[in-house]
Amino acid sequence: MKKIILSASFIIATACFSNLAAQCKTYTKKECMPLLKPYIHNGQMNNITLFPGEDASLVQTFYSGQNYRIQLCAQENLGDSVYFNVITEDGQLVYSTQNDDILYWDFKIANTQNLKITVVVPNLVPVAEIEQNGCVAILVGFVD
Repeated sequence: MKKIILSASFIIATACFSNLAAQCKTYTKKECMPLLKPYIHNGQMNNITLFPGEDASLVQTFYSGQNYRIQLCAQENLGDSVYFNVITEDGQLVYSTQNDDILYWDFKIANTQNLKITVVVPNLVPVAEIEQNGCVAILVGFVD
Protein backbone atom coordinates (compact mmCIF):
# COMPACT_ATOMS: atom_id res chain seq x y z
CA MET A 1 0.00 0.00 0.00
CA LYS A 2 2.88 2.39 0.84
CA LYS A 3 4.43 1.74 -2.58
CA ILE A 4 1.17 2.60 -4.34
CA ILE A 5 0.76 5.86 -2.40
CA LEU A 6 4.40 6.78 -2.94
CA SER A 7 4.17 6.03 -6.67
CA ALA A 8 0.94 8.00 -7.01
CA SER A 9 2.46 10.96 -5.15
CA PHE A 10 5.50 10.92 -7.44
CA ILE A 11 3.32 10.82 -10.56
CA ILE A 12 1.15 13.70 -9.34
CA ALA A 13 4.19 15.80 -8.39
CA THR A 14 5.81 15.16 -11.78
CA ALA A 15 2.60 16.11 -13.60
CA CYS A 16 2.27 19.34 -11.60
CA PHE A 17 5.90 20.32 -12.23
CA SER A 18 5.55 19.59 -15.97
CA ASN A 19 2.39 21.68 -16.09
CA LEU A 20 4.08 24.62 -14.32
CA ALA A 21 7.06 24.44 -16.67
CA ALA A 22 4.77 24.39 -19.72
CA GLN A 23 2.75 27.33 -18.42
CA CYS A 24 5.92 29.34 -17.81
CA LYS A 25 7.22 28.58 -21.29
CA THR A 26 3.89 29.64 -22.82
CA TYR A 27 3.86 32.83 -20.75
CA THR A 28 7.41 33.64 -21.86
CA LYS A 29 6.63 33.14 -25.54
CA LYS A 30 3.36 35.08 -25.44
CA GLU A 31 4.06 37.91 -23.00
CA CYS A 32 7.84 38.34 -22.85
CA MET A 33 9.22 37.74 -26.33
CA PRO A 34 7.47 40.82 -27.83
CA LEU A 35 9.25 43.03 -25.27
CA LEU A 36 12.61 42.33 -26.95
CA LYS A 37 11.72 44.09 -30.19
CA PRO A 38 13.55 45.47 -32.15
CA TYR A 39 16.26 43.13 -30.82
CA ILE A 40 16.51 39.57 -32.15
CA HIS A 41 16.09 36.83 -29.55
CA ASN A 42 19.26 34.76 -29.13
CA GLY A 43 17.23 31.53 -29.15
CA GLN A 44 17.76 30.56 -25.50
CA MET A 45 14.62 30.28 -23.38
CA ASN A 46 15.64 31.26 -19.84
CA ASN A 47 12.58 31.02 -17.62
CA ILE A 48 11.82 29.62 -14.19
CA THR A 49 9.01 29.57 -11.66
CA LEU A 50 10.05 31.33 -8.45
CA PHE A 51 8.51 32.17 -5.08
CA PRO A 52 9.06 35.49 -3.29
CA GLY A 53 12.45 35.42 -1.56
CA GLU A 54 14.07 33.27 -4.25
CA ASP A 55 16.58 34.10 -6.95
CA ALA A 56 18.07 32.36 -9.98
CA SER A 57 21.21 32.93 -12.03
CA LEU A 58 22.55 32.15 -15.46
CA VAL A 59 25.86 32.79 -17.17
CA GLN A 60 25.79 34.13 -20.70
CA THR A 61 28.59 34.87 -23.17
CA PHE A 62 28.48 38.32 -24.77
CA TYR A 63 30.64 39.01 -27.83
CA SER A 64 32.66 42.15 -28.53
CA GLY A 65 31.22 44.79 -30.81
CA GLN A 66 27.66 43.45 -30.45
CA ASN A 67 24.67 45.48 -29.21
CA TYR A 68 22.55 43.60 -26.67
CA ARG A 69 19.37 43.86 -24.64
CA ILE A 70 18.76 41.90 -21.45
CA GLN A 71 15.01 41.87 -20.80
CA LEU A 72 13.35 40.84 -17.53
CA CYS A 73 9.76 39.69 -17.59
CA ALA A 74 7.80 38.49 -14.54
CA GLN A 75 4.19 37.59 -13.88
CA GLU A 76 2.19 40.31 -12.14
CA ASN A 77 1.44 38.23 -9.03
CA LEU A 78 5.14 38.49 -8.06
CA GLY A 79 4.81 42.26 -7.75
CA ASP A 80 6.73 45.03 -9.44
CA SER A 81 9.91 44.78 -7.38
CA VAL A 82 11.46 41.85 -9.31
CA TYR A 83 14.87 42.90 -10.61
CA PHE A 84 18.09 41.60 -12.15
CA ASN A 85 21.79 42.18 -11.57
CA VAL A 86 24.58 41.73 -14.10
CA ILE A 87 27.89 40.66 -12.58
CA THR A 88 31.34 40.06 -14.10
CA GLU A 89 33.27 36.81 -13.62
CA ASP A 90 35.29 38.47 -10.85
CA GLY A 91 32.15 39.53 -8.95
CA GLN A 92 31.85 43.19 -9.92
CA LEU A 93 28.33 44.55 -10.31
CA VAL A 94 27.99 45.95 -13.83
CA TYR A 95 24.31 46.86 -13.85
CA SER A 96 21.19 46.47 -11.71
CA THR A 97 17.52 47.24 -12.28
CA GLN A 98 16.81 47.14 -8.53
CA ASN A 99 16.11 50.86 -8.24
CA ASP A 100 14.80 51.37 -11.77
CA ASP A 101 11.36 51.28 -13.31
CA ILE A 102 12.92 49.87 -16.48
CA LEU A 103 13.18 46.09 -16.74
CA TYR A 104 15.77 45.93 -19.50
CA TRP A 105 19.31 46.98 -20.19
CA ASP A 106 20.66 47.94 -23.64
CA PHE A 107 24.43 47.87 -23.97
CA LYS A 108 27.39 47.21 -26.26
CA ILE A 109 30.25 44.96 -25.21
CA ALA A 110 33.83 46.13 -25.86
CA ASN A 111 35.44 42.76 -25.06
CA THR A 112 33.96 39.27 -25.30
CA GLN A 113 33.13 38.08 -21.80
CA ASN A 114 30.88 35.91 -19.68
CA LEU A 115 28.42 37.76 -17.48
CA LYS A 116 26.28 36.34 -14.70
CA ILE A 117 22.67 37.51 -14.68
CA THR A 118 20.82 37.04 -11.38
CA VAL A 119 17.07 37.51 -11.12
CA VAL A 120 15.77 38.37 -7.65
CA VAL A 121 12.17 38.10 -6.44
CA PRO A 122 12.13 40.03 -3.14
CA ASN A 123 10.04 38.65 -0.30
CA LEU A 124 7.62 41.52 0.28
CA VAL A 125 4.62 39.40 1.26
CA PRO A 126 3.51 39.63 4.90
CA VAL A 127 3.97 36.34 6.77
CA ALA A 128 0.21 35.87 7.26
CA GLU A 129 -0.45 35.86 3.51
CA ILE A 130 0.06 32.86 1.25
CA GLU A 131 3.00 33.27 -1.09
CA GLN A 132 2.33 32.66 -4.76
CA ASN A 133 4.91 31.55 -7.24
CA GLY A 134 5.20 33.03 -10.69
CA CYS A 135 7.08 32.78 -13.93
CA VAL A 136 10.20 34.89 -14.41
CA ALA A 137 12.07 35.09 -17.71
CA ILE A 138 15.35 36.65 -18.73
CA LEU A 139 15.67 37.10 -22.47
CA VAL A 140 18.76 38.19 -24.35
CA GLY A 141 18.51 39.88 -27.71
CA PHE A 142 20.98 41.42 -30.14
CA VAL A 143 21.03 43.73 -33.15
CA ASP A 144 23.58 44.00 -35.92
